[in-house]
Amino acid sequence: NLGCGADTKAEIIKQGSLKPLMFLMRFPDLECQRYAALAIAGLGLGGITHDHDNKHTIVEEGAVRPLVELCRFPEPRLQLCAALAINALALGANGATMLGIAREHGLPALFSLLDPKQDNDCHFASVYAMGSLAENNEIKQQLVELDTIQTVVKSSTSRSDLELKRAAAYLFARLAENAE
Repeated sequence: NLGCGADTKAEIIKQGSLKPLMFLMRFPDLECQRYAALAIAGLGLGGITHDHDNKHTIVEEGAVRPLVELCRFPEPRLQLCAALAINALALGANGATMLGIAREHGLPALFSLLDPKQDNDCHFASVYAMGSLAENNEIKQQLVELDTIQTVVKSSTSRSDLELKRAAAYLFARLAENAE
């Protein structure tokens, strides 16, 4: 697995992979789009070295916008991959990276995946990503303003999916945390 270590992931980004991946997320082929979104997720997870933060670079280079577009594309597998990639960028990220995701309309895109017609996997990935983003106080406020709580309560109580209920509990715990 080429992208397994943080140094390797940083090198993949330094060698110019982001622009082609952003192109592929917009390329009119579902498999290209899906794999490109998953590549962004993989590069974002654990991609921090002593001199490079992949998450920050991915957000600053503009890769969130195509992920947001994929969240809104009417294909559940693409939506799921995009939500997973947004979550990968949000997990443990610094505040600027999280705000960059919000600035690119990541929150409304994730919220759109809570549509009752969506499958459980999209609901789970969306709610979990919102929980990861809720580490940031500004984003907490935005999530509350989007009526996220009521929508997630309705979604998680109307479905029998245990993982969705756990993701909802995670989101609510993050929203309830005090700022440090």
